[in-house]
Amino acid sequence: VSTAIDKKQVVISVADTGPGIPPEMRSKVFTRFFTTKPDGSGTGLGLSQVADMVREAGGSVSIEDANGGGAHFMLHLNRSSSEKKTGRKLRAA
Repeated sequence: VSTAIDKKQVVISVADTGPGIPPEMRSKVFTRFFTTKPDGSGTGLGLSQVADMVREAGGSVSIEDANGGGAHFMLHLNRSSSEKKTGRKLRAA
């Protein structure tokens, strides 16, 4: 997990070392109820809820291969949208 902040946006990056997500599935992972698990093992709501919240805040979510294998998710949030909604300025951690 890492973060980056500049004058316009905050980027939150989350990467893992798992098997990754095949390119043909990447467009589906943010769809509600999409899961690769067997029936009864998962609802497929986690990533769709994350994407909905980020988009509602005026941001975007993307996915790509992580260096060394796995998946790399990036959440891009506009600082001005965050400041308007919370009334607080974001600070670097």
